[in-house]
Amino acid sequence: SLSYAPIRAFPCPTNPCSPTLDSATGVVDGWAKVLVADGNGWDGWIHLKGVATDLSSYGVSVSGCGWDGWAWGGEVVGWIHFKGVATDGSPYGVLGDTGSDACVTPVPPPPPPSPMCGNFALNFDGDDDGVNSGSGASLDDSCGLGLSGKRRIIGKRTDSC
Repeated sequence: SLSYAPIRAFPCPTNPCSPTLDSATGVVDGWAKVLVADGNGWDGWIHLKGVATDLSSYGVSVSGCGWDGWAWGGEVVGWIHFKGVATDGSPYGVLGDTGSDACVTPVPPPPPPSPMCGNFALNFDGDDDGVNSGSGASLDDSCGLGLSGKRRIIGKRTDSC
């Protein structure tokens, strides 16, 4: 059996011992412990995030309830892949129970920027008669900066840009 609970009787190789799941990023860290290791040189520890001997990073992550990535089970067990395709071509993977701590709520991507964001459309019509007289402006604030509405422009009117 596999335990993700803190185990005081068996100190883990490095901190953090207790596995953690960052609900904002889906990153899993810490260690899991196989409670019934074979006793033939394997201590039962599985590292869920770390740096391999070739200095490449590895780790497990969660998106929704689907777990993915790699963990290291030591020289006896080797690499453990949480999602993939078996040699017979069938898919496999680890899924958390919906609504449990083994799932994270995906953060929706930010909305795309407005095509006008950073630019302001000035509509000249100072006296609201529908004829652009140049003595005032209506400012279209598509960036949501609180700048929309009527504004008075002080300056010299020119006919060229």
